[in-house]
Amino acid sequence: MAEPKLEIIRIKSLSEEAAGKIRQAIAAGRLQAGARLVETELARELGLSRSPVREALYLLEQEGLIVRYPRRGAFVRGLSRRETEEIYSLRTVLEGFAVQRALANMTPEKEEHLRHLVRDMRRIAVMGDVQSFGQLDAEFHEFICDIAEHLVLKQVINSLGARVLQYMTEANRLGDLPHIAEEHEYLLQSMLSGDPTVAVETMKQHILISAERLLAHYPGELLQIPTTEEVKKSAR
Repeated sequence: MAEPKLEIIRIKSLSEEAAGKIRQAIAAGRLQAGARLVETELARELGLSRSPVREALYLLEQEGLIVRYPRRGAFVRGLSRRETEEIYSLRTVLEGFAVQRALANMTPEKEEHLRHLVRDMRRIAVMGDVQSFGQLDAEFHEFICDIAEHLVLKQVINSLGARVLQYMTEANRLGDLPHIAEEHEYLLQSMLSGDPTVAVETMKQHILISAERLLAHYPGELLQIPTTEEVKKSAR
């Protein structure tokens, strides 16, 4: 029997939709680190039964966004110092490579789209809308990966997507948005200079500055995963 020429179209499941909504709320800071996630409450807010919400929480646990304790429930994970250092150091390698690849594939149309994103970041920065600014920040970095045209690279970066956006939003919240928009303008100009070495180094410095912004504000363990005692208090 001949193999089908077309792949089956799969409709995103309710659990994946629910996971996406909760993921966005965590990344945007609407669900803070340590917040308890109650299935019945989430189901009511999302207009779903508890079953897809339970599956959604399992997916988010696999991504590292939440932690679950037996008989205590699910909680939003915090941003640990070690994870901050590991994720940002990894980003310098991955996104530095992405910039190097992107420069070889740059076109006037792609340049204009990056300029458009930076203009939008400037506009949103004045408004002080951290959530929208974080989304534009993420889109800017994602588009550079798109230009790089390296499928495995994008898959690896996407696997970090939810955690990276959570970190981006928090780092942006702690900083001066107009200044951060200027950082992206400087990064863009370094890319358009045509010097790969300068562009890669500028990207790495841009990422490290965001990490320093977080680590300086949270000199201890940042926003920790709730302890057993904290979980007990929250569950009462």
